[in-house]
Amino acid sequence: MAMVPMAMVPMAMAQSAPAAQKASVTVNISGLRSTKGHILVCLSSNKKEFPDCRKDANARKKKILAKNNSKVVFNNVNPGVYALALVHDKNSNDKMDIALFLPKEGFGMSNNPKVRAGKPKFKNSQFTVGTANVVKNITMKYIL
Repeated sequence: MAMVPMAMVPMAMAQSAPAAQKASVTVNISGLRSTKGHILVCLSSNKKEFPDCRKDANARKKKILAKNNSKVVFNNVNPGVYALALVHDKNSNDKMDIALFLPKEGFGMSNNPKVRAGKPKFKNSQFTVGTANVVKNITMKYIL
């Protein structure tokens, strides 16, 4: 049996390195006080800009109508460490409104960390995405 030089093997038959597997991240949202406005959902791996995704050019963002028991799915997420930040944008101005250094609108983060003074920390909300799909249940919080 004659050996066929590799250059003559059709590309379809050539073995290639397997593509990196990607997963989905599903976010189940509960605890809304009202159905006014929108929910802004951000999936980020940027520790410095979290939770303000407006400054994170690589964050994946979605905007949905405010409704209790909503679900958001981010497909084709690369493996890595991420955190989720949510805002109940009641007046639909695409940002978190603040009064006297306190959020006027509802918010939520992955892992539902306790709310303390100051900006939430990435490490309290982080989770790892590998090749398996991830589901995060987030309960919205309100201060005012």
